[in-house]
Amino acid sequence: MQLLTIFVVVLFLGVACGQEVLIEGFVAQCLGEHSSTDTSVKTAGSSGFSLLRVDYRTKSSGDIEVYGRIRNDNTRALTVKVEVMLRDANGHLIDSAFFWVSTSNIMAGSTMGFSWLFDPYKNLSSVDVSIIDIHEW
Repeated sequence: MQLLTIFVVVLFLGVACGQEVLIEGFVAQCLGEHSSTDTSVKTAGSSGFSLLRVDYRTKSSGDIEVYGRIRNDNTRALTVKVEVMLRDANGHLIDSAFFWVSTSNIMAGSTMGFSWLFDPYKNLSSVDVSIIDIHEW
């Protein structure tokens, strides 16, 4: 019961303050998922999008979920393609993926969450996320 009460308070405070990141981390901890903030984030020059948060967690299945939020800082609705790269402690590439955050436009000034699942990797040390393309649907 205490856990539910704490979750509701964090959910209320997070929504009231616009802090979705608190909710994501809290939910991951409640579900027994490992979460790490040991990530490096790279953005592509003048794309007009901001990566607000990037993180990863190991799901109970062992899969690695990379997730985050992106904001459209442009004056018109666009969408964005991101590339996610998993690296080991020596900086060697373990796996990568690229995908459109949305198949519809993200309104100017709006944010949108994204996530991608990878197979389990025990030697994962860091996650790099880059904005690689923008598009207007």
